Amino acid sequence: MRSFLIIFLLLIQISGFSQEFYSREVRNQKAIFGDELLDQFYGKKNEYSILYWKAKGLMKNGKNEEAIQNFKKLLSYDKTQKTFTKEDIEKKPYYIFLNQSCNQLAAIYLKKNNFEKALYYLDLSKKYPFLEEAGYAIGFYVVERDLEYIKCYDGLKKYDQSISISSQYILNISIETLWDYDEAYIKSIFLKYGKKKAKRKFEKALKKIQLISDKKFKIEFFDFTKVIDWKLEKRNYLYRRTKEEKSEFEKLSPKEQIKEIIKNSHFYKTLYQLL
Repeated sequence: MRSFLIIFLLLIQISGFSQEFYSREVRNQKAIFGDELLDQFYGKKNEYSILYWKAKGLMKNGKNEEAIQNFKKLLSYDKTQKTFTKEDIEKKPYYIFLNQSCNQLAAIYLKKNNFEKALYYLDLSKKYPFLEEAGYAIGFYVVERDLEYIKCYDGLKKYDQSISISSQYILNISIETLWDYDEAYIKSIFLKYGKKKAKRKFEKALKKIQLISDKKFKIEFFDFTKVIDWKLEKRNYLYRRTKEEKSEFEKLSPKEQIKEIIKNSHFYKTLYQLL
């Protein structure tokens, strides 16, 4: 799912959509994630939906302990032990409220810094998958859930696990939707290695960038290796540049162009902002 989402987002850009259109579409899809998605696809009145919205109302009014009890009561309706299939959800689509109850409980426990319980409910949410009819909002759901996993693992000082998740998304220079992972990865690296060592490592990595073809380059940072499409990133980098800036950029060697692109990336700027 993660690899598919990244490829999908890249294809949106390659297909010729403007950056403005792309950003607007991302916002639109994120808007139907969560409660609005429930309304759109699973809004029929039943005991699941009634209890879910009651719990959400309590949560909104700051009554988290009462909300917790209602979300847990809703989850208690499910007596099965198996992970649900697409066919199961199609027969009883309101089971998606179980998925969202898990997510709400995870969010509450994250705010309480109870990372073990938050992790438990994130894992439990996988038992109740989204239907394909929910559109590619599913992809954004996975992205949001993975960010919460990272917070849990960092809170439990399991930095290798949080880094293994965020490293799949970072340095996607042109994909604004994934930039939250740059910050998540950097924070985990700082917690594990310390800020000074992380800075030294990244500066060293910039010096050792490898151009592996006329289209791709490779950068190694700690135990993480990233292969980036240079031609695509160059095109997107030049998109908002003036004629003079473009002319100066073209005078640089391919390796210097790559460094310039990275130094203007969200990842690089975030790294130095957090130091």
